[in-house]
Amino acid sequence: MADTTARERVMAAAGSLAEGAVKRDLAHELPREQVRAVMDAGFSLLRIPKEFGGDGLTIPDWGDVLIEVAAADPNVVQIFRSHIAFVEDIVHRPAGEYRDRWLRRLLDGEMVGNAWAEAGPIVQGQKNTVFIRAGDEMTVSGKKQYTTGTIFADWADVSGTYDGQGVAGFVAVHQPGVTVRDDWDGFGQRTTGTGTLILDGARVAPAMWAPWRTVFNIRPRSTSGSCW
Repeated sequence: MADTTARERVMAAAGSLAEGAVKRDLAHELPREQVRAVMDAGFSLLRIPKEFGGDGLTIPDWGDVLIEVAAADPNVVQIFRSHIAFVEDIVHRPAGEYRDRWLRRLLDGEMVGNAWAEAGPIVQGQKNTVFIRAGDEMTVSGKKQYTTGTIFADWADVSGTYDGQGVAGFVAVHQPGVTVRDDWDGFGQRTTGTGTLILDGARVAPAMWAPWRTVFNIRPRSTSGSCW
């Protein structure tokens, strides 16, 4: 591993994606092994600066890699859409505990999915997903739609409300109280895991939630004592 770059390893992994891609799409077979192989090859490292252990690719060079992955299996690149955005967010953050914590997780191959969109009778800008705090513990309950990639991920970036204000927090996907359904029945995206995430008292990672108004661009972000 040390003798090769993440780019070389990801390109090698991409070379095997095409095998069975059409069959997976027709059979609605999720590419779990393929996604994990790309992550283990160092997908997150492509844009992480070299001084932190990544490849530090420029946007054009990184784009070339994404094109190669998409050419082999376009569903796989779509699966990574939220993770890609999250890595970019971390790469552009100022030094601090939040950035350092997530850099370690990304370097270890952990993947982040999204859980923002909701369906049904809801006013734009509002959420039916509710965060509840009891002492030092925060839990969340609700139902999310269009959670592309989350079924493959280690973490879900969840939006909701707490005490009347919009918040967002990170929830470990593999825990009691979290159910991810591969039930997307819209056009396309048959193997991207774009479906429903059900949260039933799922535990929010400690010190990893904050007001929604501070979610975009510079985090850490809490005025209530919590921090991402």
